[in-house]
Amino acid sequence: MLFVFQFFSPTQSYVDYGLLVPTGTYDVVLNTDAKTFGGNELNDDSITHFTNYDALYVNEHKEWLKLYIPARTAMVLKKELNGIFIEKSIQGSLPNILVHLFFCCIYLFVFVLLSIGYINLCTACPF
Repeated sequence: MLFVFQFFSPTQSYVDYGLLVPTGTYDVVLNTDAKTFGGNELNDDSITHFTNYDALYVNEHKEWLKLYIPARTAMVLKKELNGIFIEKSIQGSLPNILVHLFFCCIYLFVFVLLSIGYINLCTACPF
């Protein structure tokens, strides 16, 4: 599983952002920009992402995965193995655990931003 968070900039999205990952194909499992999560659905989650060859990393069996990452979003991608998704033995509970872990990370990140003063909720309050 590959977890991609883009909370660096609240306004700038990244086009063709490169991640050095193990060679293969990746499919989106969870995307916070999807309509079901109240997002703008700027990515097509039905497509399979292929890694791009780089001669410098042949010995490490790694290539570049280029993604469009909208601002204030996070994605989870799953690597395919010979056209078949890599599955864990705990099929039913693993996705639930990952979703909970994912949102715990988001809440923790927002809490840190609130605690350091990067986000100020009081400016939005009419009181």
